[in-house]
Amino acid sequence: MRYDSQFWAEAWREARQTSSLAKGYPNTAAWTAFWDLTADHYALRNREAMSFHDALVAMLEREGVVQPHSVVLDVGCGPGTYAIPLARRAARVVGLDSAPAMLEVMRREAEFYQVAGRVEARLGAWDEVPATADFDLVLAAKSPAIYDYDSLMKMNRVARGYGCLITFAGPYKLGLRNALWQMVTGAPIKSAAFDLIYPFNILYSEGYLPNLRFYEYRSAFTESVAYWTEYFRCYFRIFGYEGPETDATITGYLHSVAVDGHCQDQEESIIAVMWWRVMKR
Repeated sequence: MRYDSQFWAEAWREARQTSSLAKGYPNTAAWTAFWDLTADHYALRNREAMSFHDALVAMLEREGVVQPHSVVLDVGCGPGTYAIPLARRAARVVGLDSAPAMLEVMRREAEFYQVAGRVEARLGAWDEVPATADFDLVLAAKSPAIYDYDSLMKMNRVARGYGCLITFAGPYKLGLRNALWQMVTGAPIKSAAFDLIYPFNILYSEGYLPNLRFYEYRSAFTESVAYWTEYFRCYFRIFGYEGPETDATITGYLHSVAVDGHCQDQEESIIAVMWWRVMKR
């Protein structure tokens, strides 16, 4: 069997099709509503984890991927998770996202971190971006926009220097989400759709030489039961689970693990940072 780029492209497609999350992929409007709901809270968590995100970007700076003259496109920028630390080191960062509230929060965070003059918010989808080499670096961090061969390889046409993908190495754990998934759907959550193995092997097979760094990431954050209830109602709606039974499952579980009206969620993962020159070897 020949393990060429098309083999890995097909393996990636199969991983997406067999993922527990596959049912929700087409529901772009529901995803946008979810991201708009969570934007403010997402930004607050980013502030708590800024040292982690800043360290990743500092590493890219040391490797020459980010330079003072760099113009960067951050695909699926969210509330500025990486756009903010990038803007501290680059000339300009364009944050692309399909959720208006995320972009509004990113603008606010750029003001807070005093980099507003270097951050541009752009509403839109990755497939709408012209395939011209307008950026020194194209970066995507845990972004659903990069999900197959074509969306990955487009990064090499839009960048004139480097591509960078920040994703997961192996499974990742979201404590509350994983527990509720089992209860709501009747099956444990399983998904390898964001695993590094597929984009890495595609790039390598196509003649690129990706660089890798791995980081262990752990976080814990606490929100009110009221917030988590709305969060998970909105989240499970993406996958077609809604109504009185789903609501009862969500509220029942959250109240069972709450302390003083609040629940703590824990995230554990290995984060892979992969970067490569867009000129082939």
